[in-house]
This record gives sequence, structure tokens and C-alpha cells, in this order.
Amino acid sequence: MDFLNNLFGKKHPVATTSNKEIPAVIFNPITSEAVVKAGTLLFKCPTCSNKVSVTMRQIDPIIGVSVVCTRCKNISHVPGIYKTEPKPAGMSITGSIRVPITKFPNLYFEHPLIQSLIKSGQSDLLFDYGLWAFCGACYHQFPARVLWAFSIADRAGGFVFNAQTPDSARDMNALRDGHCSHCQHQNLIVVVTEIPDYVRNVIASKSK
Repeated sequence: MDFLNNLFGKKHPVATTSNKEIPAVIFNPITSEAVVKAGTLLFKCPTCSNKVSVTMRQIDPIIGVSVVCTRCKNISHVPGIYKTEPKPAGMSITGSIRVPITKFPNLYFEHPLIQSLIKSGQSDLLFDYGLWAFCGACYHQFPARVLWAFSIADRAGGFVFNAQTPDSARDMNALRDGHCSHCQHQNLIVVVTEIPDYVRNVIASKSK
């Protein structure tokens, strides 16, 4: 993420563990089964239904938090609204899907939520919220802008990426080579979510 990370700090997944991979599918699994007890949000992992917990103080009110399941090692994104509303109407906790890095551009252009944003000319919102991808082994997080550039380059057969930082350049080169820039692993854990209105409003206010 770009300015939202600058505002609130980068949110690393809240770590926990297991060794099960699932096939990549086009829809991210979701759950709305959540409850707050003693300052902790408890919910069912959208992938394996294992009980997952995260303290309320770890949930940022805007960008939310990413949490790793102890059983399946997949990542779920908890929207920021859960900090104040444990059962918000129309808002779900979104699970991840695993995909080989070489197949990520296909997922990018075929995922219905991303397709909708592209068609409406709003895909740049994903630079700040709605698209997260982590290494399937070390959980290194790849910036959404780099993921976009990687997908465009793959579809176009070539693309000049003006990296903003050395880390972004390293990530881009590694993705094009089909592996993580930190550990050489070849799979991504990907979360794609709806972009809530309260997030859209923050993004809009900062672009004025």
C-alpha cells in the first residue's frame, strides 16, 4: 500500500502456522462468523474453518489487519470496521488463495473484483487497498503497484517499470523470474477484497 501505509504504518500478517496448500481458485473464500471476547476478535478461517484470533488493538480502523491461520497457513484480511463493529452488515472477513507466481497475472485479470475495477477505471484504488499478496513461505509482502506492473508486463510481453525504490525493483525482477525476492519460493498467497466506502473516502480525501 502507498499512502495508507504512510498514515498508519505497514501491517505485517499476525503470524501463526501449518503446511497445507490449496488449489488456486478465482474467488476468495469469505466468512462473517466473528465474535469479540475479552478484547479479542475470534473468527473462523475462511479456508479451513479453524478458529483464528486477533486482538482488537491490532486492527487498524482503516486498513484493517492481515492474520495467518495456525492450521492452513493461509492469510485472512479483517476489514478495519471490525474494530468498532464485530458484525458489520455487508462486510466479510476475506481469506486467501494460493497461486504460482507465474500464474498470478491470470488471476489479476480474471478475478471478478479486479475486473470490475478495471472496467470502471478504478483499478488504481488497489494500490492502496483491496489487493495483498505474500510469499507462500516467508510471508514477504509484495506492493500492489509492483503486482500490477508485473501483470501488465506479462500480458503485454514487456513493460518498462519505473521502480520507486530498490526493493520494488528487486520484487519486480523476482516476480518476472517466478520466485520470491527473499526466499526463492514460487507461490503467492493472494487476498482480493471489496473496497469499502470508508476506505474509498480516505483515498479520495488524500488525492485532492
